[in-house]
Amino acid sequence: MEGGKFNMDARETLKLISKQWCDLNDLMKLAEIGKNNAVKLRR
Repeated sequence: MEGGKFNMDARETLKLISKQWCDLNDLMKLAEIGKNNAVKLRR
C-alpha cells in the first residue's frame, strides 16, 4: 500500500491466516487494499 503502510513479516502473515475468521482490518492487511475495496471483496 502507499508508503509501505501494511508491510508485514512472515510471522504476522501466519498469525492472520491462521485465524478462523478475519475482520475487515485483517482483510485489508492481507490483500494490501483499502477499506472500500475490502468491503467489496468481503461481499
